[in-house]
Amino acid sequence: VTVETIERYKIGLRDGSLIIPSLNEYGNASVNERRYLPNAAGADKMRNATGRGAELIYPVDQLTYKKIAVFGGETKALVALQELNQHGIGCICVTAAEGVFKNAWLKHLIGKVVYVVMDIDAAGKRAAQKIGHLFFKPAEEVIIVHLPLDATKYPKGDVNNYVVDEKQDLYGALISHGEDYKPRLSNTEDLDEGEYQKRSISESISAANVGSRSAVDVTV
Repeated sequence: VTVETIERYKIGLRDGSLIIPSLNEYGNASVNERRYLPNAAGADKMRNATGRGAELIYPVDQLTYKKIAVFGGETKALVALQELNQHGIGCICVTAAEGVFKNAWLKHLIGKVVYVVMDIDAAGKRAAQKIGHLFFKPAEEVIIVHLPLDATKYPKGDVNNYVVDEKQDLYGALISHGEDYKPRLSNTEDLDEGEYQKRSISESISAANVGSRSAVDVTV
């Protein structure tokens, strides 16, 4: 993250932690301080200010772009915007876990082209599909980007590994390694009777069986 970006977003340092102030969705009031401690374990890595745990879009000023790229954390979005703003692409994240996005925020994505750039591990792939499903209706286009990182070298590889460690062109990755999101259930009408799986009700609603048809005995 460059000095220019640090000054632009008023990132500070306190007691060894980076302080990342977050504005509300209108960009006119600081409503949280995210305290980032690099290399810390678990929940100690990113903490909210006391009593300020509301989930927010960050940085909110990036929503003014017609094209938006969504990442899985503040430092990822900040590094990415340094690369992508020059190409007319805004970069955001949510001050929460990967894949979290409130329905109330979808209004900000109406008619936009959205790139979803999550980590390359299994959790990141699940988050990308979840976000793609949410964005599919309001956005003009949703593109899932698969960062071409070596999973052996980077088991939880992300945009920072791609840009900082591998010194690769992020804009090029969005163009060359993105695919249009398609709802996972869009082709179920093509399944024939023989492809139904006999399941109990509890099995039929399991996340493991999303995308397949179930035959369930019920009483109406």
